[in-house]
Amino acid sequence: MMLFDLYALSGDFHSYFDLQEALTSYENALDAFDRIEKIPGSYLSAAGIQGSLGRIHYKLENYQEASDIYYSMIHSQPPSDDLDQWVDTQSSLDDAKYDALQERLTLLEALSIANENRARLSHQLSFVFLFSTLLLTVSIIVILKGMKKNRQYQDRLYEISITDPLTGIYNRGEILRIVEDKLSERNAVAMVDLDNFKTINDVHGHLTGDEVLRTIPKTIQSCLSSDDAVGRYGGEEFLIHFQNTSLEEAASRAEKIREKVMDLSWPKENLQTTLSIGIATCESRQMNTILHEADQRMYHGKTHGKNQVVASPL
Repeated sequence: MMLFDLYALSGDFHSYFDLQEALTSYENALDAFDRIEKIPGSYLSAAGIQGSLGRIHYKLENYQEASDIYYSMIHSQPPSDDLDQWVDTQSSLDDAKYDALQERLTLLEALSIANENRARLSHQLSFVFLFSTLLLTVSIIVILKGMKKNRQYQDRLYEISITDPLTGIYNRGEILRIVEDKLSERNAVAMVDLDNFKTINDVHGHLTGDEVLRTIPKTIQSCLSSDDAVGRYGGEEFLIHFQNTSLEEAASRAEKIREKVMDLSWPKENLQTTLSIGIATCESRQMNTILHEADQRMYHGKTHGKNQVVASPL
């Protein structure tokens, strides 16, 4: 019982200076009283402490705790002279709780509206982001397609720039570039002339002549390796570049080309195609010298019966 009194006095003292300490002291006093009440014949009452504890909670704005304490006191045989005061106090506590509840409801409603606005804004931003991403993706696709198309145009323009339009093989500029780029290597060139081409045009017509000019390069290409190249040198003349080939090897391969062209069959009667071919090596020589030598040997073949390959020095 002494401990109860000490806690109660401590609560009274602290109620003037430190409400939180007073609250702790009163709660300790009630705890001590609970232990005392378990002793038979105890005549002590904790009503005063409970009232003080309720007032402390009220001052600390712990409305729920204060309300619970006063409800407990009202329903546990309260003294008649204090009942009205407790009921009034309970009513004021209920009002305070109701005001606090209304304030919380208002805050919750405002928070709900803010969340709805935030969700709506987030949805709008998501739509804008999705639309922007889609637009960016479409733009990238269009740009990539444009770049691919542009690349195709560039490749096509480059192909046109190096290709003879009638025969489909390299034009004069490109075949000469290939020969010049590889002058230092062990290569050979062949100057090829289609025999009697003027007669073909005069007798069978220019359309047949064009068909012959388209067919001869295809026949030549069928006899070449992937490293070799052929181009239209001018008119009915063609220039072949044999990669990594000696003079003898080039002459042998040129002979196969001559035979294959001579064996071609044509829809026109009495039409036969033959070639005069001059061979020269390229290693460590000037391109003009090489072309002149090949041309001289080709011309020698044309003036000495045509339809032949000339590779030996004149």
